[in-house]
Amino acid sequence: MCVSWRTLATTTPPPLATDRRIPWLLAAAFVVYGIAMTRVDRFLHDEGMLTWFFAKIMAAEPVATMFFLKSRPPLSLLYAPVSGFGLDFFLWVHIAVAALAIPLAAAVARALGQAAPNLVAAAFALSPMMLAAAPSGAGNTDAVTGLLLALYFLVVRRSPGAAGFVAGMLPFVRAEISIFVLALVAYCTVAGRRRFLLTLPGFGLAVAFFGIFYHGELFWFVHYPPTVVVPKGATAAAFGEFGFAKDHPAQALTVLLAIAPLIGLLALVPRKVLGPLERVMLWAALVFVVLIRGLPLVGLFRFDDSPRYALPLILGLLPLGRLANIWPRGQDAGSSATVVLALLTTVCIALDFVYDAPILPAVAAGWAFVWLLARMRKTQLALATTVVFALIAANLPTFTTATKLASDTYIQQQAVFAEWVLQNPERAEKCRLITNVHLLETWSHRHGLLGEQVTIEHIVNRDIEGELRTLANSENGQYETIQAQLQDNFYGRPLPADSLRPELMTGDVVFVLRREDRLERVMPEEVWGPWLTTVVERDGLWIATLTPPE
Repeated sequence: MCVSWRTLATTTPPPLATDRRIPWLLAAAFVVYGIAMTRVDRFLHDEGMLTWFFAKIMAAEPVATMFFLKSRPPLSLLYAPVSGFGLDFFLWVHIAVAALAIPLAAAVARALGQAAPNLVAAAFALSPMMLAAAPSGAGNTDAVTGLLLALYFLVVRRSPGAAGFVAGMLPFVRAEISIFVLALVAYCTVAGRRRFLLTLPGFGLAVAFFGIFYHGELFWFVHYPPTVVVPKGATAAAFGEFGFAKDHPAQALTVLLAIAPLIGLLALVPRKVLGPLERVMLWAALVFVVLIRGLPLVGLFRFDDSPRYALPLILGLLPLGRLANIWPRGQDAGSSATVVLALLTTVCIALDFVYDAPILPAVAAGWAFVWLLARMRKTQLALATTVVFALIAANLPTFTTATKLASDTYIQQQAVFAEWVLQNPERAEKCRLITNVHLLETWSHRHGLLGEQVTIEHIVNRDIEGELRTLANSENGQYETIQAQLQDNFYGRPLPADSLRPELMTGDVVFVLRREDRLERVMPEEVWGPWLTTVVERDGLWIATLTPPE
């Protein structure tokens, strides 16, 4: 069916902007895409594997795991019932949970009186980071869905008690979502939503109370926290060099666009048309960006170099559906919108000039084009262009790469290992394989490169072992219980770093390694150099055999 240009240019928001079926169709497409990505391991990630491992450990040892805060108890509980059906089934369920964010976002936007709630749904459905993180298995999408569920209970179902209980669990899922939980606390305090405030600590208090009997210690959660903020032996300055904070400005902005490519359009929404909750979410998003960039610089929070930690920024797009409320009247943020868009465009052009990032001015041009259509009162065309803009952004390789979840590096390294296996099939099946590559064993089994009976030993670095000893109770047997479960729920058979001594190794030993700082601390060159003979070193993968010196 053809839609005329005149129809697209009318000032009434199109039915597609409000049809309640559209968010569910977007969610279905999201699930289909995610499952397709799991079939080719496009976004298979070690953090997602860890979510699955903890869910399996929770299913096997629920008591010990519930009071092992590193396991993210609410998340492990959620996926424990499906963890035994295999990695694929776990990933499919994880994708479905992430997809629920799409209709939840639309329902919240609709309840807030937005004229284009489906535009908000599209913003979540077409986020490159959401599309990548869902099939990766990483818990970052679960935190986003969880907060939207809390908002759904709060403004759609009008059940602040349920909203508070859900919101109270979220910091146990992902610490970074706490900024938005605190924003909801502030909102509900001012709005007098006492039930939200009363039920908010429900999950945490229950875990803390029953944990007293398990650990035999009143303040056990202080003694055994969810994570080690700064690893032993690491200084704040050195640790601050890691993570999302080390990116230069063009990289950082590209990451933010990979999360929310429509974020610049928020400049078009006048502040006066926003409701209190929408303002709170925008302020929370702004504070979140400042903290997620700033805290690692001062040595706080243990971020690696994955920008998935910044995914909650997408929650700042909740007011986006307000555009359809103001555009039919030829309104936007007026001169301030012009100034902000001009400033953003100038910054993007400058960053492109300095860092060669042409994607940035291209995105700014897209925002400006949508603004121009809106100023011409072509509401439907502006909304349609916005969705097309988001659809293009979702498929841009630049944004997919910016998520740092794409498995391009893994694929290259796995190809090197596959070539060696194909050249040495019998040896690969019988030798002792030792690696520090997280996904090597999983990938090799999933793609039939090695038989299921072949177990690759995975080096457990001292920081991981130290973290486990710090966060698990060895006096009541929790440490031993978790460690025993890791024998079957890890990236391979765990091989403690302290047992890696060349003079103690016998037989045919092959190392498949990725060079990194932690490897040098475990296998220093001056000790291991005379014992190793390089077979191949390419694309970041080093394969070496154990050859005792004569």
